[in-house]
Amino acid sequence: MAPRWVWLFPLLGAALLVAAACLVVATISFKAHAQTTTGTVVGYYRRISAGHHGGLRHTAEPIIRFSVGDKVIEQRSGVASSPPQFSVGAQVKVLYNPARPEDFKLDSPLDLYLLPGILGFIGVIFLGVGLTVGLGVARRAG
Repeated sequence: MAPRWVWLFPLLGAALLVAAACLVVATISFKAHAQTTTGTVVGYYRRISAGHHGGLRHTAEPIIRFSVGDKVIEQRSGVASSPPQFSVGAQVKVLYNPARPEDFKLDSPLDLYLLPGILGFIGVIFLGVGLTVGLGVARRAG
């Protein structure tokens, strides 16, 4: 009989795939109920963090300004990249929650699907490798 720890990787992979699927469903639901407007990139919030091999890593998160009625909203988009995704002054499509316009996402694949894509990719790797190793160990043990 294979040791129980062998099944940890495929279970973790399956959990990551479920999380990715839930995030995709939440994004689709958000898009279905969101209003659309055009915003402007007015600047960047720059972050510096420790990079590989002791270097520094620079990322930039766009600051978006858009209007909903007579209310002007200006805040960070929530997704940083390197190099920056847009130029300052660029017009971007904004999806926002009509009940809470501060709850917005840029209508771009990076902003909408980056996290579910990463979780799904890691989940597939963990599930595939975990099942291959687990079944191999089980076959040898039994």
